[in-house]
Amino acid sequence: MSKQLELKDVIKPISGAASKKSLFRKKKVISSQRIRVGEESIITRITFQNDKNAPDFFLVTPHEHAVIIMDGVPFEIKQEGAFEIIKKKKWLQIEIIWLKKNEINIKWGSGAFITSDRKEFGCYGIARVQILQPRHFMLRILGGGTFSFTDEDLRNFIRADLLNTLRNSFSRFSIAQIRAQNKLLQIQVKANLSPTLRRWGLELLDFQIIGFKFQE
Repeated sequence: MSKQLELKDVIKPISGAASKKSLFRKKKVISSQRIRVGEESIITRITFQNDKNAPDFFLVTPHEHAVIIMDGVPFEIKQEGAFEIIKKKKWLQIEIIWLKKNEINIKWGSGAFITSDRKEFGCYGIARVQILQPRHFMLRILGGGTFSFTDEDLRNFIRADLLNTLRNSFSRFSIAQIRAQNKLLQIQVKANLSPTLRRWGLELLDFQIIGFKFQE
């Protein structure tokens, strides 16, 4: 039984400007900028076989993450730069997925939050997230068939869980506490929401409650 290839067997970082220039000459180089399906998508992906049409190198910029799926096994590229693809190794198929590092603002709001003393109120605000663990994000959110995924797609994916976390958090406070302790509420919601987002490979950078609407 042949040994399963590891990422280091097939993907080699290239260092030095002179080395990159000489290696890239007359070679096939791919990057997310060359094949991006749309400016709004936060992901770009390409699949190729180990044959004469396979690229020789690929690039990862400082503004993106990259995940490699080699013969069905996902690996995370943990640095930016230029990488050589070693074709003489016995891999069959590689997929490269680039994911943008940009921060994403998620506006949220609802008019049906309930307090511990059964009072109803409305509330709205904004959360700011970023892809932290691209391998987790790819496996748990994107899956295998998603070729375009926008900021709005991510907002829609997160919004329901965000609102559920808010409902659970607000239900522990009375209406008087809600009115008086905005900062404490924000800290509690952030603490409750962060573990869920981390499971998806996301980091909650900031969470703000901007306004309330109380029933008279």
